[in-house]
Amino acid sequence: MKKTIKKSKKGAVVAVMGALLFPSFMISKAYAIPAFSRMYQKECATCHTMYPERNEYGEAFEKNGYYPPEGVSKAATRTAGSPNVIDPLGAVGIPSQVPVSFWGQADITNNKNNPAQNNRPQLNLDGGTSLDLMAGGNFLGKVGYWADYDLAGNQVGEVFLQLMKPIPGIPVNIKIGKFEPKTSLWKSNNNAMIADFGHLATNVDRNPTTGEPNFTLDTQQNGVELNGVLLPRLFFATGITNGLHKKTNGKDWYGHISTKIGGADFKGVEPEMDLDKTSFVDFLSLTIGGYGYIGSSNDSNNHFYRTGIDAELNWKQAKLKIGGVYGHDNNPSVVDSAGVADPLADQLAANSKMGMVQGEYLLNPSLLTSLRYEIEDVEHQNVARRIIPSVVYSPVQNVKLILEYVSENTSEAAGTKIRNDQANFRVSFAL
Repeated sequence: MKKTIKKSKKGAVVAVMGALLFPSFMISKAYAIPAFSRMYQKECATCHTMYPERNEYGEAFEKNGYYPPEGVSKAATRTAGSPNVIDPLGAVGIPSQVPVSFWGQADITNNKNNPAQNNRPQLNLDGGTSLDLMAGGNFLGKVGYWADYDLAGNQVGEVFLQLMKPIPGIPVNIKIGKFEPKTSLWKSNNNAMIADFGHLATNVDRNPTTGEPNFTLDTQQNGVELNGVLLPRLFFATGITNGLHKKTNGKDWYGHISTKIGGADFKGVEPEMDLDKTSFVDFLSLTIGGYGYIGSSNDSNNHFYRTGIDAELNWKQAKLKIGGVYGHDNNPSVVDSAGVADPLADQLAANSKMGMVQGEYLLNPSLLTSLRYEIEDVEHQNVARRIIPSVVYSPVQNVKLILEYVSENTSEAAGTKIRNDQANFRVSFAL
């Protein structure tokens, strides 16, 4: 008789969810909260390769509104540590314990040739410190919720509710609040490295007063999103947002669609595998996603669009990520941090191209190595290339140490070439 087994841990999908670098990067905020681990009595590795980067079960858990998908015991309604005792509060949707977690991290940077220091080396023991308060979960499988607050910066992060399939028979969820719009396969916080994904953090248009970016794909916004797993291996999301830095009533729109071949599907269910005859493809999975974003910025004076495609290939402990974005801005404001316009690029229509390739290998459950190459080409502004190797060590599942090196070469439109090399070290913990 042929022996078969599910490759997953019985399809279980529960547990922790999960510009330190150069001016072209956003500050990396990565969220994976032990509140999920306490709530569902599962370890971090159930949903993460190396927190906060999610594995395929963590992806299914997140898509299902932080609630165990199909085939999983709904243990959230039982008292932690006492599986045979029904929690009366949990039965009506009120968690018996407040699902709150803290995330702390501190950075050390060593810039080999800091432009702000006349290209002299600079070791900074205060490269950035943050402490975040986070809460997340699900009410009876009907409403998912998330909220986070930056205690160091006194800033509200994502705060949203997700109504799970509110219309019976239609597999569509409704997300309402402040969140990162679903475009790329990877959110900015679904990343074990320090550096954000550059192709999502690239900006073309800047605020003429502050010099800050008017728009990046990974910026959190207020909006409404429809999303859902239409078929086990087909996921979609579409929504509207207020946009950023607007005084008009115009709204932005985005859409995403992705599919997966091999491995666990978007509901966390594994295909059967013949243990008597395994092959290379039994451990192989490929996820492909495409997206588009249309909006305006700078008080709606600049109309733009972005369109991108991503792919993620997994084989055992190895992972390959490839992403690319093409964009167009018809009237960008290009200024420096003091709000001074760049005469070579300000208010000139600009096309932009960004790309990324990243390879990862999990040497063991505590050690992850990765190498990323990025390129961004913004018409009339600059061409930047970055190489980013990193090593991530996790002595225990809720503690992480990261050593990363970023080498960036930028060629500006005026002909100036800038080289910047920086080593970064981060310690972080979640509780």
